[in-house]
Amino acid sequence: MADNALSNTQPRTLRDMLTTDTYKKQIAAALPRGLTADRMVRVVLTAMNRSPKLLECKKETVWQAILDCASLGLFPDALGRAYLVPYKDTCQLIIGYKGLIDLMYRSERINMIQTGVVHEGDHWLYERGMAPKLEHRPNDKPGKWTHVYTVVHLKGCDLPSVEVMTHSEVMKIKARSRASSSGPWVTDEEAMAIKTCIRRHAKVLPMSAEASNAMEYDGDKADLAEPAPVISPTDDIAPRSTDIAAEVITGEG
Repeated sequence: MADNALSNTQPRTLRDMLTTDTYKKQIAAALPRGLTADRMVRVVLTAMNRSPKLLECKKETVWQAILDCASLGLFPDALGRAYLVPYKDTCQLIIGYKGLIDLMYRSERINMIQTGVVHEGDHWLYERGMAPKLEHRPNDKPGKWTHVYTVVHLKGCDLPSVEVMTHSEVMKIKARSRASSSGPWVTDEEAMAIKTCIRRHAKVLPMSAEASNAMEYDGDKADLAEPAPVISPTDDIAPRSTDIAAEVITGEG
C-alpha cells in the first residue's frame, strides 16, 4: 500500500512527508467515510512528539502502520485504541483492546462485550462449564492484578461466551512479544492483558472483517504461538464443552 507514495521524491523529514497533499490523499483514500486525513496526520504527529524514536524508524514502516490504522478507522491517540511503537528501526502498529472491541462490534452477531481486571482483595468467583458463572466485585483498595476476563453476549444465544486468563498466562504471552519492554506493555499493562484475553477469546467468536484485519495488522502477535481451542464445528460460539471442571478463585492469590 505504501510504495506509490514512497516512490515519489520524498520530503526531507517524516513530519514533512505526512503534511504533503500526496500523502494526505492516500491516507484519505484508506480511511472510512466520515474520518479525515488531517485528523490522522495531527494524531500521528502528536504520537511522534510523545515517542521521538518513531522518527528513527524506517519511513516505509511508519507509513505502512499509518495506512493500516487508516484502513481500520483507528487513530493512534491517547484513547488507547491503537499505538505506533518503535522496535529497533521498525514501526509496529499495536492495536489496543478498545480499538479491537470497536471493530468486534461491527459483527452483526455480537450484542455486548464486557471486560474486567481482577485484583487481590476483590470478590472473584468463576465456574467453568456449559453454563459458566462469573462474579466480580472490585475492592475499594485493589492490590496486584491476578486475572483478566471477557464476556461476550451473542445475538440469538441464551448464554454468554466467557474467557478468563490468569496473570501468569498473560505474562508468558507478554514475554514472547517483541514489544514487551516498550510501548503499551510498559505504560498500560492491564489494558494489554485485557487485549490478550480478547485475542484468545476471538478465536471462538464470529468476527467482523475489520476485526479480522486488525488481528492481521497487529504487530503484537505473541499469542499466535498458542494452539487454537478445539471446538465443535456446529458449536463455534458456545462455551467450550471441555471446560467441565468448576473453579472457584478468591482474589487473594
